[in-house]
Amino acid sequence: MDDFIFGDQRLTPKTSTRSERVLDTATKLADVSSRLEADKEIYAYYKEVLAAEFPAEPDEHSIELEDGRTVVVTIPEKWEWDKAQLKALYSHNATPDCVTENFTIVRTKLLAASDDVQTVLKKALTIKCGPPTIKVQK
Repeated sequence: MDDFIFGDQRLTPKTSTRSERVLDTATKLADVSSRLEADKEIYAYYKEVLAAEFPAEPDEHSIELEDGRTVVVTIPEKWEWDKAQLKALYSHNATPDCVTENFTIVRTKLLAASDDVQTVLKKALTIKCGPPTIKVQK
């Protein structure tokens, strides 16, 4: 018997030779691939439409659906550092522990640094919104 188990279903190929099974399975795979690509485009469209409904501020929004699922829209905070300004601040001085050699900032170390260090470094910081993420929770 050449049946295939898929989830809790038994799929019996309609063909008998290997080449017919391969062609049948490849055709089904190509069909599913086409539907998947179309669904990805539709998903991206709805994601953009939904994200546009919320202000461009870091936050998390939960939408309760009637069927018990929840859609969570998260707009993250994105920190961008002005490397030229950081380099100018520390070109002749020793850098604090939270500043790496290539003038990137380790956020956890920055938040643990003294207030004086944070005040100086935050002059080179721009806080923006990162790309929103949308998740469906069951």
